[in-house]
Amino acid sequence: MHGAAAFALQIALAAALGCSSEEPAAPPAPSVRVERVTPRAVVASEEYVARISASNTVEIRPQIDGRLEQQAAVEGQPVEAGALLFQIDPAPFRAELARAEAEGALAEARLAQARRELARVRQLARSNIASEQMLDAAETQEKAADAARRAAIADVETARLQLAYTRVTSPIAGVVGRAEVRIGASVEAYQSLLTRVYANDPMYVDFSIGEQRMLQMQRRYGPDLAQGSGEFRIRLADDSAYPLPGRLDFVDTALDAQTATLPMRLVVPNPDGLLRANQFARVVVPVDTAEDALVVSFQAVQALQGTHSVWVVDDAGRVESRSVELGARLDDGWVVRRGLEAGERVVVDGVQKLRPGLVVQAQPLSANVAAQGNAGAPDEVAAKEPAEAAGDVAAKASADAPAEARNGS
Repeated sequence: MHGAAAFALQIALAAALGCSSEEPAAPPAPSVRVERVTPRAVVASEEYVARISASNTVEIRPQIDGRLEQQAAVEGQPVEAGALLFQIDPAPFRAELARAEAEGALAEARLAQARRELARVRQLARSNIASEQMLDAAETQEKAADAARRAAIADVETARLQLAYTRVTSPIAGVVGRAEVRIGASVEAYQSLLTRVYANDPMYVDFSIGEQRMLQMQRRYGPDLAQGSGEFRIRLADDSAYPLPGRLDFVDTALDAQTATLPMRLVVPNPDGLLRANQFARVVVPVDTAEDALVVSFQAVQALQGTHSVWVVDDAGRVESRSVELGARLDDGWVVRRGLEAGERVVVDGVQKLRPGLVVQAQPLSANVAAQGNAGAPDEVAAKEPAEAAGDVAAKASADAPAEARNGS
């Protein structure tokens, strides 16, 4: 009797334990950050590597031989046109000028004597006292003396020029480069490089575009690109935007045969001297505009073997991988040409957790996350929309429903 009672008790305990045991709860749906794709007006552009150069560069070389006596200009400092840069020892040239002036005075005296002699001979010839031969000789001496005087005047002018050339001045306004010679060095006329002067306002920005882009720009702006293309933006090596726009001032007449690119040049104001010669930059070339383009953040796009895709969250909270065709690159994302519709939600953060058909908790992209991922991202992606919140709640309820039903049993 006691054995039967014990056996019945064991059966009751086993049944009670079986009824009270619970199956493991389903894992919660992963949380991801999404942005809603909204049409907006964009200006698509492309960037090209460019080199900055001075609008004018002058090599300063002496026009006379001599010894460098003074460096008047400070390296790296601006100078005006005509400013003194170097002084060559003027003493030998002052002496040469004095000698030339003395030779000129002597030539003047000889000419005066020759003219007086010619006047006397002409008077004697009219009286038939002087012969024709004497008259011819007097006239020849007067002409020779006059030629000698003119030569002496030229020598004086040359000596003055030589003395003036001892002052090496800047032919343009600009910035003085590094001095290539030092005080006391001997310099050779037209050979020794003293320094360079760079005209740095405005500056030139040289770059080249591909043949296809050239054709697109010609169709948009017309054959005269320099007149119709408007302003260009410039980015410096640290990715900062140069505040002043550039104007296209030169387009080459032929493509480079080796690179199949078209050389172009911008003129850029440089009042603060921020741009320097041989500096690298990037030219932002406007290539297209659209009033209702769809744009997605950079981190939303997955690239694999030349193809691109994004993760799209539907109204039920399920994700799917969608192939997309990308257009131009903007400052804050990619233009999507095909593969997305306006209003769809795209996963921006948390893509590493996803697989097709997975139910997720979609949360709108916050402002701080958007700022970290894309500088200047659209404001609309930072706002939480009611439809997204309702979708999130529905997704969570769908994920929790099976566990609750099992608990109720």
